Amino acid sequence: ARMALSDSLRRDLERFFDAFLVSIEKRKAALGALDFDDLLIKVRELAKSESALGMLRDRYRYILVDEFQDTDPVQAEIVYLLAGNAGGKRAAELSPGKLFIVGDPKQSIYRFRKADIEIYERVKERLAESGDRLSIVENFRSVPGVIGWVNETFSPIMRPSGGERFQPAYEAIHPWRSGGGAPVVLLDLELGEGDRRTPDVRAREGEAIARLIRKLVESGAAIMDPRSREMRAVKYGDIAVVYPGTTGIVNYEDPLRDELELAVDVRHVGH
Repeated sequence: ARMALSDSLRRDLERFFDAFLVSIEKRKAALGALDFDDLLIKVRELAKSESALGMLRDRYRYILVDEFQDTDPVQAEIVYLLAGNAGGKRAAELSPGKLFIVGDPKQSIYRFRKADIEIYERVKERLAESGDRLSIVENFRSVPGVIGWVNETFSPIMRPSGGERFQPAYEAIHPWRSGGGAPVVLLDLELGEGDRRTPDVRAREGEAIARLIRKLVESGAAIMDPRSREMRAVKYGDIAVVYPGTTGIVNYEDPLRDELELAVDVRHVGH
Protein backbone atom coordinates (compact mmCIF):
# COMPACT_ATOMS: atom_id res chain seq x y z
CA ALA A 1 0.00 0.00 0.00
CA ARG A 2 2.83 2.38 0.86
CA MET A 3 4.58 1.66 -2.46
CA ALA A 4 1.35 2.19 -4.39
CA LEU A 5 0.80 5.51 -2.63
CA SER A 6 4.38 6.60 -3.38
CA ASP A 7 3.99 5.70 -7.06
CA SER A 8 0.74 7.63 -7.24
CA LEU A 9 2.30 10.71 -5.63
CA ARG A 10 5.29 10.50 -7.98
CA ARG A 11 3.05 10.39 -11.05
CA ASP A 12 1.05 13.33 -9.77
CA LEU A 13 4.22 15.34 -9.20
CA GLU A 14 5.53 14.48 -12.65
CA ARG A 15 2.30 15.66 -14.26
CA PHE A 16 2.36 18.85 -12.17
CA PHE A 17 5.94 19.72 -13.11
CA ASP A 18 5.39 18.85 -16.78
CA ALA A 19 2.42 21.22 -16.87
CA PHE A 20 4.39 23.86 -14.97
CA LEU A 21 7.29 23.72 -17.44
CA VAL A 22 4.90 23.96 -20.38
CA SER A 23 3.29 27.05 -18.85
CA ILE A 24 6.71 28.62 -18.26
CA GLU A 25 7.72 28.05 -21.88
CA LYS A 26 4.45 29.56 -23.12
CA ARG A 27 4.91 32.57 -20.85
CA LYS A 28 8.48 33.14 -22.07
CA ALA A 29 7.33 32.86 -25.69
CA ALA A 30 4.57 35.42 -25.09
CA LEU A 31 7.06 37.84 -23.53
CA GLY A 32 9.79 37.13 -26.05
CA ALA A 33 12.10 36.29 -23.15
CA LEU A 34 14.93 33.80 -22.70
CA ASP A 35 16.52 32.53 -19.51
CA PHE A 36 20.16 31.55 -19.00
CA ASP A 37 19.71 27.94 -20.15
CA ASP A 38 17.74 29.07 -23.21
CA LEU A 39 20.62 31.29 -24.29
CA LEU A 40 23.10 28.43 -24.03
CA ILE A 41 20.90 25.94 -25.87
CA LYS A 42 20.10 28.35 -28.70
CA VAL A 43 23.76 29.32 -29.12
CA ARG A 44 24.63 25.63 -29.34
CA GLU A 45 21.93 25.05 -31.95
CA LEU A 46 23.11 28.10 -33.90
CA ALA A 47 26.70 26.84 -33.82
CA LYS A 48 25.54 23.54 -35.31
CA SER A 49 24.45 25.38 -38.46
CA GLU A 50 27.26 24.96 -40.98
CA SER A 51 26.99 28.49 -42.40
CA ALA A 52 26.72 30.15 -38.97
CA LEU A 53 29.54 28.03 -37.56
CA GLY A 54 31.88 29.00 -40.39
CA MET A 55 31.14 32.68 -39.81
CA LEU A 56 31.67 32.39 -36.05
CA ARG A 57 34.93 30.49 -36.46
CA ASP A 58 36.23 33.20 -38.80
CA ARG A 59 35.08 35.97 -36.47
CA TYR A 60 36.70 34.57 -33.31
CA ARG A 61 40.34 33.85 -34.07
CA TYR A 62 41.13 32.66 -30.55
CA ILE A 63 38.91 31.27 -27.78
CA LEU A 64 40.05 32.02 -24.23
CA VAL A 65 37.96 30.57 -21.38
CA ASP A 66 38.57 31.41 -17.72
CA GLU A 67 37.21 29.41 -14.74
CA PHE A 68 36.85 26.40 -17.02
CA GLN A 69 36.21 24.09 -14.06
CA ASP A 70 32.73 25.67 -13.89
CA THR A 71 31.89 24.66 -17.46
CA ASP A 72 28.79 22.55 -18.00
CA PRO A 73 28.29 20.09 -20.91
CA VAL A 74 26.41 22.58 -23.13
CA GLN A 75 29.03 25.30 -22.64
CA ALA A 76 31.82 22.82 -23.37
CA GLU A 77 30.12 21.78 -26.61
CA ILE A 78 29.84 25.43 -27.70
CA VAL A 79 33.54 25.98 -26.96
CA TYR A 80 34.47 22.87 -28.93
CA LEU A 81 32.39 23.97 -31.92
CA LEU A 82 33.86 27.49 -31.98
CA ALA A 83 37.43 26.22 -31.57
CA GLY A 84 37.10 23.62 -34.33
CA ASN A 85 39.16 23.86 -37.49
CA ALA A 86 37.72 25.33 -40.66
CA GLY A 87 37.46 22.02 -42.47
CA GLY A 88 36.14 19.98 -39.57
CA LYS A 89 32.45 19.59 -38.93
CA ARG A 90 32.80 17.67 -35.71
CA ALA A 91 33.30 19.59 -32.48
CA ALA A 92 36.17 17.27 -31.53
CA GLU A 93 38.32 18.50 -34.47
CA LEU A 94 40.03 21.36 -32.65
CA SER A 95 42.06 23.91 -34.56
CA PRO A 96 45.65 23.90 -33.19
CA GLY A 97 46.42 26.95 -31.05
CA LYS A 98 42.89 28.31 -31.10
CA LEU A 99 41.64 27.25 -27.67
CA PHE A 100 43.17 28.45 -24.38
CA ILE A 101 41.57 27.52 -21.07
CA VAL A 102 42.32 28.44 -17.46
CA GLY A 103 40.85 26.63 -14.49
CA ASP A 104 41.38 25.30 -11.01
CA PRO A 105 40.04 21.75 -10.64
CA LYS A 106 40.15 22.07 -6.84
CA GLN A 107 37.18 24.46 -7.14
CA SER A 108 35.06 21.99 -9.08
CA ILE A 109 33.36 20.80 -5.87
CA TYR A 110 30.97 23.75 -6.13
CA ARG A 111 29.32 22.30 -9.30
CA PHE A 112 28.04 25.67 -10.55
CA ARG A 113 25.14 25.14 -12.99
CA LYS A 114 25.90 21.45 -13.64
CA ALA A 115 29.64 22.03 -13.98
CA ASP A 116 31.41 18.71 -14.45
CA ILE A 117 35.09 18.24 -13.60
CA GLU A 118 35.28 15.28 -15.97
CA ILE A 119 34.67 17.69 -18.86
CA TYR A 120 37.57 19.81 -17.62
CA GLU A 121 39.87 16.79 -17.49
CA ARG A 122 38.84 15.53 -20.93
CA VAL A 123 39.40 18.93 -22.55
CA LYS A 124 42.74 19.31 -20.79
CA GLU A 125 43.91 15.93 -22.04
CA ARG A 126 42.75 16.73 -25.56
CA LEU A 127 44.57 20.05 -25.64
CA ALA A 128 47.73 18.42 -24.30
CA GLU A 129 47.87 16.27 -27.44
CA SER A 130 48.77 19.28 -29.59
CA GLY A 131 49.50 22.01 -27.06
CA ASP A 132 51.07 22.69 -23.68
CA ARG A 133 49.79 22.33 -20.14
CA LEU A 134 51.13 24.83 -17.61
CA SER A 135 50.61 24.54 -13.86
CA ILE A 136 50.50 27.81 -11.92
CA VAL A 137 51.45 26.73 -8.43
CA GLU A 138 53.18 29.79 -6.96
CA ASN A 139 51.19 31.49 -4.21
CA PHE A 140 51.82 35.22 -3.71
CA ARG A 141 49.47 35.78 -0.77
CA SER A 142 49.94 33.23 1.99
CA VAL A 143 53.00 32.83 4.18
CA PRO A 144 55.04 29.60 3.94
CA GLY A 145 53.68 28.29 7.23
CA VAL A 146 50.10 28.32 5.95
CA ILE A 147 51.04 26.87 2.55
CA GLY A 148 52.99 24.04 4.17
CA TRP A 149 49.96 23.10 6.28
CA VAL A 150 47.63 23.21 3.26
CA ASN A 151 49.89 20.90 1.24
CA GLU A 152 50.34 18.48 4.11
CA THR A 153 46.62 18.37 4.91
CA PHE A 154 45.08 18.10 1.44
CA SER A 155 47.62 16.11 -0.57
CA PRO A 156 46.59 12.77 1.01
CA ILE A 157 42.87 13.62 0.71
CA MET A 158 42.60 14.95 -2.85
CA ARG A 159 43.54 11.93 -4.94
CA PRO A 160 42.41 10.86 -8.42
CA SER A 161 39.42 8.56 -8.60
CA GLY A 162 37.18 7.33 -11.40
CA GLY A 163 33.47 7.16 -11.92
CA GLU A 164 30.94 9.91 -11.42
CA ARG A 165 32.78 11.38 -8.44
CA PHE A 166 35.89 12.25 -10.39
CA GLN A 167 38.58 13.86 -8.26
CA PRO A 168 41.62 15.60 -9.81
CA ALA A 169 45.08 14.99 -8.43
CA TYR A 170 46.37 17.47 -5.86
CA GLU A 171 49.16 19.77 -7.00
CA ALA A 172 51.29 21.24 -4.24
CA ILE A 173 51.53 25.03 -4.13
CA HIS A 174 54.73 26.92 -3.41
CA PRO A 175 55.16 30.17 -1.47
CA TRP A 176 56.54 33.24 -3.17
CA ARG A 177 57.14 34.94 0.16
CA SER A 178 60.27 33.97 2.03
CA GLY A 179 60.73 33.05 5.68
CA GLY A 180 58.84 30.66 7.86
CA GLY A 181 55.74 32.75 8.27
CA ALA A 182 52.90 32.18 10.69
CA PRO A 183 52.08 28.49 11.00
CA VAL A 184 48.65 26.97 11.30
CA VAL A 185 48.02 26.21 14.97
CA LEU A 186 45.70 23.47 16.16
CA LEU A 187 44.00 24.68 19.31
CA ASP A 188 43.84 22.62 22.48
CA LEU A 189 40.31 23.27 23.70
CA GLU A 190 40.92 21.62 27.07
CA LEU A 191 37.45 20.09 27.11
CA GLY A 192 36.14 18.83 30.41
CA GLU A 193 33.97 15.77 30.98
CA GLY A 194 30.80 17.82 30.75
CA ASP A 195 31.82 19.91 27.75
CA ARG A 196 29.87 18.12 25.06
CA ARG A 197 27.22 20.65 24.08
CA THR A 198 27.89 23.15 21.28
CA PRO A 199 27.87 26.22 23.60
CA ASP A 200 30.41 24.49 25.88
CA VAL A 201 32.73 23.69 22.99
CA ARG A 202 32.45 27.26 21.68
CA ALA A 203 33.27 28.64 25.11
CA ARG A 204 36.40 26.46 25.34
CA GLU A 205 37.31 27.52 21.79
CA GLY A 206 36.97 31.19 22.76
CA GLU A 207 39.26 30.65 25.75
CA ALA A 208 41.85 28.89 23.58
CA ILE A 209 41.82 31.73 21.05
CA ALA A 210 42.27 34.33 23.78
CA ARG A 211 45.22 32.40 25.25
CA LEU A 212 46.83 32.07 21.83
CA ILE A 213 46.52 35.80 21.06
CA ARG A 214 48.09 36.82 24.35
CA LYS A 215 50.95 34.34 23.91
CA LEU A 216 51.61 35.64 20.39
CA VAL A 217 51.95 39.22 21.58
CA GLU A 218 53.97 38.34 24.68
CA SER A 219 56.36 36.21 22.61
CA GLY A 220 57.27 39.16 20.39
CA ALA A 221 56.59 37.18 17.22
CA ALA A 222 57.76 39.09 14.15
CA ILE A 223 55.44 40.21 11.35
CA MET A 224 55.82 42.51 8.36
CA ASP A 225 54.43 46.00 8.96
CA PRO A 226 51.78 46.67 6.28
CA ARG A 227 53.01 50.25 5.79
CA SER A 228 56.78 50.25 6.27
CA ARG A 229 57.13 46.68 4.92
CA GLU A 230 59.70 46.07 7.66
CA MET A 231 59.61 43.29 10.24
CA ARG A 232 58.48 44.18 13.77
CA ALA A 233 56.87 42.59 16.81
CA VAL A 234 53.20 41.73 16.53
CA LYS A 235 50.67 43.94 18.34
CA TYR A 236 47.07 43.31 19.33
CA GLY A 237 45.90 45.59 16.53
CA ASP A 238 47.49 43.26 13.97
CA ILE A 239 45.27 40.33 14.92
CA ALA A 240 41.78 39.66 13.58
CA VAL A 241 39.38 36.93 14.67
CA VAL A 242 37.14 35.79 11.82
CA TYR A 243 33.79 34.26 12.77
CA PRO A 244 31.66 31.96 10.60
CA GLY A 245 28.60 33.63 12.17
CA THR A 246 27.63 35.89 15.05
CA THR A 247 25.63 33.19 16.82
CA GLY A 248 27.22 32.59 20.20
CA ILE A 249 29.75 35.37 19.68
CA VAL A 250 29.70 36.09 23.43
CA ASN A 251 31.61 32.82 23.87
CA TYR A 252 34.54 34.51 22.14
CA GLU A 253 34.14 38.09 23.36
CA ASP A 254 34.11 37.28 27.09
CA PRO A 255 37.34 35.18 27.10
CA LEU A 256 39.08 37.85 25.03
CA ARG A 257 38.10 40.52 27.56
CA ASP A 258 39.14 38.35 30.52
CA GLU A 259 42.44 37.17 29.05
CA LEU A 260 43.54 40.47 27.52
CA GLU A 261 42.19 42.93 30.07
CA LEU A 262 45.51 43.50 31.83
CA ALA A 263 47.44 43.76 28.56
CA VAL A 264 44.96 46.22 27.07
CA ASP A 265 45.06 48.39 30.22
CA VAL A 266 48.86 48.50 30.11
CA ARG A 267 48.79 49.49 26.45
CA HIS A 268 46.39 52.34 27.18
CA VAL A 269 48.61 53.58 30.04
CA GLY A 270 51.60 53.54 27.73
CA HIS A 271 49.85 55.87 25.33
